Amino acid sequence: MGAGKVLGAMLGLMAGLLVGGPWAIVLGLIVGTGLGHYFDEQHAAPPDFPEIFSDFPAAFEPPPEHSSLTQGPGEFPIVQAPDEDPLDRDITALFVDVARADGEMRREEVREVRRYFEEVLHADAHTVQAVRRHLKDFLSHPASLDAPA
Repeated sequence: MGAGKVLGAMLGLMAGLLVGGPWAIVLGLIVGTGLGHYFDEQHAAPPDFPEIFSDFPAAFEPPPEHSSLTQGPGEFPIVQAPDEDPLDRDITALFVDVARADGEMRREEVREVRRYFEEVLHADAHTVQAVRRHLKDFLSHPASLDAPA
């Protein structure tokens, strides 16, 4: 039995005792337990579904490092991975909050996030991998859009 159920049952019992009468006590106990159950369900840890991320690549592999930074004739300059855009984290948090409005986030909603970043924003593989990390973070512990990054 979760802490919310116990607390709800205790508060419902106290309210029933204040009102008086056996029906008020029983009804207060039932309503308090129900509200506590609802509280526990809303604050439970999200389930771990690894298949939800099956559309994303397993890991981002940066290009192999060269021993020298000199550029020979006909060679392209060495390009490092770009820094992560903080706006990507905020957009991902917004997607997760909207998806959680109707319950837990589903695989179709994760696919829609990926499609948005790939097709609408034309994101590269590095950005898609960063979005995948952000999604995992937000699903493991809910993020607040008001909290600083």
